[in-house]
Amino acid sequence: MKQIASPIFQSFLILLDKNQIDEWTSNKIWNHLNLSKEEKQRINQQHLYRLLRKLVKQGHLIKSIHSDNPRLSTFAETKSMATFRKQSEIQIVKNDLGKLEFKAKQLKEKQKIYENQIKASEQALIDFPELKTEILRRKNQLLQDTEKLKAYTDFLISLI
Repeated sequence: MKQIASPIFQSFLILLDKNQIDEWTSNKIWNHLNLSKEEKQRINQQHLYRLLRKLVKQGHLIKSIHSDNPRLSTFAETKSMATFRKQSEIQIVKNDLGKLEFKAKQLKEKQKIYENQIKASEQALIDFPELKTEILRRKNQLLQDTEKLKAYTDFLISLI
């Protein structure tokens, strides 16, 4: 299945990684998705239903209609779900690496901003000698923050 840029699809991949869908209703699947309050909207619920229909159509899930209540359906995995899981694991790893690279880039940009502010503090000391204590306090804070950012960035890069 092609990668879908949707919080539902990403959450569904994580759900698949941790659980086996066995006689689950769509509501149970919805409740097991790790979604934020903003993501728990009707439109995303509809995306889940479409995703489930697609997985049934492709043969990864079996849909069974409850005999007492025809509006209640349950889903169970087929053997081909193992193949889908392996494909999704690759997608999750690729997404995680992309997130790491993006976060490292963001942190480097933030670090440059802090370094520029540190350089600017020298001019501020000349222009506003009466604020020396406040300027030096802020400069020291920026130096500490820069060191923390650098350490975290280096750690993230080591994971890539």
